Order: sequence, then structure tokens, then C-alpha cells
Amino acid sequence: MSKIAVSDVRLDRRISNMLMAYTNSQYLAPLMMPTVPVNVRSGNIAVLGNSHLRIYDSRRATYDESSHRMRFTISDDKTYKIEDYDMEIYLPDKLVEEQEAPFNLRRDANFVAMQAMMLEREDALATLFHDTGTITGNTTLSGTSQWDDYVNSAPDTNVETARDTIHDAIGREANSIYMSRKVFNSLKYHPLFLNRVSGVKVLTGAVLLQLIKDLWEVENVYVGGGIKVTTNEGQSETIAKVWQNDVVLFYRAPRPSLYEPSFGYHFMIPKKNLKASNRREPSADKGTLERVEWSYQDKILDVNAIYLIKDAV
Repeated sequence: MSKIAVSDVRLDRRISNMLMAYTNSQYLAPLMMPTVPVNVRSGNIAVLGNSHLRIYDSRRATYDESSHRMRFTISDDKTYKIEDYDMEIYLPDKLVEEQEAPFNLRRDANFVAMQAMMLEREDALATLFHDTGTITGNTTLSGTSQWDDYVNSAPDTNVETARDTIHDAIGREANSIYMSRKVFNSLKYHPLFLNRVSGVKVLTGAVLLQLIKDLWEVENVYVGGGIKVTTNEGQSETIAKVWQNDVVLFYRAPRPSLYEPSFGYHFMIPKKNLKASNRREPSADKGTLERVEWSYQDKILDVNAIYLIKDAV
């Protein structure tokens, strides 16, 4: 991290109520991954077998006294393992002593560290969502099949294939859809949606959002618009998108509960959920280390509950 000079933390008092920063306005990971608080760092997740989906003959005739028994199995082959994350920022005492409003370096250091760690989590989930090696139910669009070809593409056909694939595998309708900001904006001009508002409304983002929910029968629409810096420190900064131009259908459990499938969960230890602390820097004792720690694991548990439409635009 580049060093901060004393002159950097003193401002003309006429603008002491402003402090600018690029931030991501919304992170999708906390919205898409249902949270499961756990007390131990690793464990097995119990899974009932599918014997209850088999067709049996349970009808009993008047004089039939034979046993009508079925077996069921419980497996624990799915596991979770909490991982630890932490970030520290060093604040020399002389900088803290010289700071002027709107700077509050301890507050600002915690904010920066938390933003960095939340972005790290977001980027990891985005990478996972776009991985055809992990999400085995997938299709890749190209050329005229991509949704920004407004003459030949068929988003409705692609989405219905995804919905059918998920339902045929888990017996539940996909209730959530993710798409990048670019995909979402391209749908504003697609005849599939324009024809539904012709002569009635302007196809704004809010209108399109509701149309997507109604047409594709999903409760949650997540639009990825996060950004990240991809160059090393000291180099000219290059900004890139966190989420790629894909579409993902999935079943997300409304909350963790018994007998409820879900594409994945966020396992975390409550007492280490973005916990902030500070301590003196031990070697020179001329400043403090502002520290943020987080203990969690984001894990896809059921690849049958998720379907990837890659390169939608």
C-alpha cells in the first residue's frame, strides 16, 4: 500500500465536510448466499437420500398383512470448513496527530480494509459463478445467439432451458437470477421485453426488473455492477468489472431450514464477522495497526440447483 504523507491528511477547511472515494454501491454475495451461523470451524452437513422420491405401492388390501417398509439413508459427504481472513493498515502516530477533518484515519482505515475484504469475497463468488468446471449445467452463447443480437437471439428459450434443467434435477423452480449490468441494460432494447410495454410505458430499469420477475417467475433479480483495480500498486490504475457478462439461474433457499435445498450457503462464525480491532505496532511502537478480521466460507453445495448461461452478450 502506498504511504500517506502528512500533507495528504490536511485540507482547506472550506471543504472539510467532503471526503471522496470510489466504492462499490452494492455487493451481491451477502444477498445471494443465505447465512448459516456456526460455532465450530468445520463439520459435516447431513443430507437425506432420495428414497422418498421413488414410487412405492403403499396400498393395502383388506387381508394383506405383509410389511410395507422402505429405507432411507442419511449421508454426510457434504462439508464446510471456515477460513480466516484479515487485513491490517499501519497508522503512524504523527499522521494521526496531524489529521484534520474530514479525516479520521482510524475510521478511514477500517472502512478501507472492510471494503477490500468485501470486494475479495465478491470477486471470489463472481469467479465461481462463471466457472463451467464448477457449474456443470451450462451453455455458452456466441454470435447471433447472444442477447444483444435483437433479431436472432432468444433469451426466453435460453432461460426456460435453464429453468427446466434445475426443476428436473431438484423438483423446485429456480427463484433467482443473476446478470451483469451490461446484460441487464441490453435487455431494455430487446423485442422480448419492448413488445410487452409497447404504447404503454417507457422501458426503464425498474419496469424491466418487474418484467423479468413476472416473465421468468423469479423472486430475486441480482444485477452485478462491481468494479475492481486489476493493476499492481504503483502502476497506472486499470478498472475492470467484477462480474462477467453471463446469466445465472439458481434456487436460493429463503433461509436455512430443514428439508430445504439450496445452491449454496455462507457459513460464518458470528463473533468473527468483520471484527475490527487495533494494537500498537510492536517493532518501533510509533503507530497502530488497524485490523479487520473475518471467518467464513462461501460454498456451493448443490450444482444441480444452478445453471449458467455464459457470454449472454
